[in-house]
Amino acid sequence: MVSRSKYDKTKVINYPSYNRYIVVIAQLLTSLGRRGDYYTLNVGQGRKGSTVYDGPKCPPISIEEYLNRWARYSYCSPETFVLAVMYIDRLSQMASVLITSLNVHRLLLTSLVIAAKVRDDVYFSNRVCLLPVFFSPEDPSLPPLSNQ
Repeated sequence: MVSRSKYDKTKVINYPSYNRYIVVIAQLLTSLGRRGDYYTLNVGQGRKGSTVYDGPKCPPISIEEYLNRWARYSYCSPETFVLAVMYIDRLSQMASVLITSLNVHRLLLTSLVIAAKVRDDVYFSNRVCLLPVFFSPEDPSLPPLSNQ
């Protein structure tokens, strides 16, 4: 894995481990979308666009290209992709959402954003954020800052 600063957004870093995740996840989601399309057309009496997650038409970009684009510009870790698939699986089981080609891109984007927020967000405690605003760094009465 290539090391980089979390604040360096000028370079696009290609992680070698991304490719194997992306290919497997893309194949999985593509097959789930096709299976959902088959079910909707044959078993569900042709009810297309019946959920709030469905788009008006299938996006022109493939799921693998979508994931490659996300990996290139989002700076998230490879584990984020695995978490995203887990979130889609939970949604399909708990909310009985049928994954089709009309909603797989929207569900993938939503789950990737949530997974990136949970897994990769950099956050600081209120103390670290507010001390430089209200106090002088040279104030001797303050204890030294630690990673909190």
